[in-house]
Amino acid sequence: MRKSIRLFTALSVSLAALQAMAQPLDLKPGLWVSASRNLINGEDPGGARLFMSSLDSATAAKVRAAMKRFGLPEGWTPSLSCMTMANFDPQAVAARAAEQGCSPQVKARADKVEFAGRCTRDLPQPLPGTGTRRVNTTVSGEVVRVSAGETTSRTRAVSDIGGRQTVMESRDISKWVGADCEHPPTGIDPSWLSALSGQADVVSESMGAESGDDPQ
Repeated sequence: MRKSIRLFTALSVSLAALQAMAQPLDLKPGLWVSASRNLINGEDPGGARLFMSSLDSATAAKVRAAMKRFGLPEGWTPSLSCMTMANFDPQAVAARAAEQGCSPQVKARADKVEFAGRCTRDLPQPLPGTGTRRVNTTVSGEVVRVSAGETTSRTRAVSDIGGRQTVMESRDISKWVGADCEHPPTGIDPSWLSALSGQADVVSESMGAESGDDPQ
């Protein structure tokens, strides 16, 4: 299981870099709240459950209430991000994607961006049972602009690690919360920006601690 979690963390970075290429869409800058669901080889690794369990009961209840208020699916992993105009600059986004080892190709339409590319990333330590740190991933997907304040996205990533193939599928719903990241509307705690923006790290650490060294 730990192998899958490390792979999940590596892929999440690569997927975020490629999905960000959709930002030429006409979207509002400011605070965005998102919910994502990820499957690895068709199975849910339980990231949302573990993330929510890492919060105290009062905070978890508030996060669930906020997700419900903004129409985000229950049981998906929440996150917050503060988006500026720089996030919508295609050249800047392409440069960041390249820094993550990705070479994306993008096809933009009026309210939809399709992307595909290949990412190569070296993990800090070799994955158990493989003896390799390098992850080669082929990614494809799309981001759809529902409105200036809402997007949906789907991504499919096929990675090869030491001759073993892993498929990660991701769905994401993102909604604009407000223009001011420091003073969000009622129901959103400003401190969540740092807590929820780092949720992938919390999930991967928690799952790594629980999963042991099983290389499956």
